Amino acid sequence: MNTINFNQVGGFPLTTNILAKLQTAFSIFNAFGAIVGDLTIISGCIVTGVNVSDGFVYINGEILEFKGGPIQSKVIVKEDIENLVFQNSNAYQSIKIRYVQFGTGLNAINWSEFKRGFATKDIAEQFSTIFLALDNKANASLIAPMIARIGALEARPVFSNVVRNKGYFTLGDVFSAPAGTALPVSGDCTSAIIAAYDDPGNSYINVIIENPMLADNYLVKMYVESLGIIGRDNDIGAPVYKILAKNSFKVGIAELYNSAQSIRIHFEVVEL
Repeated sequence: MNTINFNQVGGFPLTTNILAKLQTAFSIFNAFGAIVGDLTIISGCIVTGVNVSDGFVYINGEILEFKGGPIQSKVIVKEDIENLVFQNSNAYQSIKIRYVQFGTGLNAINWSEFKRGFATKDIAEQFSTIFLALDNKANASLIAPMIARIGALEARPVFSNVVRNKGYFTLGDVFSAPAGTALPVSGDCTSAIIAAYDDPGNSYINVIIENPMLADNYLVKMYVESLGIIGRDNDIGAPVYKILAKNSFKVGIAELYNSAQSIRIHFEVVEL
């Protein structure tokens, strides 16, 4: 900071130039406001009820006095100018007093944008408090079981429900075709043969699929399509399957009423 030594013998030459240098020296204090940032409350400005007390704020690189009053939504920077009469008897604008108060107008600022600063020496203590809180929330004893759980879940085999065979066979009427009859097939259905049965009113079909499954534990999804009169075609029980081998299964269908059906069985064979 620049200084001026006034205390000297011989009569100090106090001129307007010296006074200008004093003003320049004082202006350096505005730089301290940058420590806390723009639109910051340096001191004061305490809210009590619906009023705000006097204080100091930092706006656009300048520390300004804040003149309090009833709270409003915006503040403005005011500038009062005082004229002084010089030795030549002329009056000139000499003293400018800048301050902030509640009000509206050009370049008004939202009061809600002002934040209160804090002492920089308290930063280390605040970070210490934050880190301690984080450590208490996520210490190793809590994280370790979670990591172990994630590892166990990732080690499990992927259950993808792969459909390896899809097709259909056309049965027509339940309990009408004799054993050994080859039914019309499509898709991955290699063959569908009426199997022998000893319980009248039901049909059993041995189905062979084109793509063998990886194991003899798989899922067969079946859907019944009506090819005739749906009021008759729904006179049947739900089809049931039994796994015979990796590439074959048996389907059983019961006829609930003595009526002629015309049905087609669609299927999907899914890995488990």
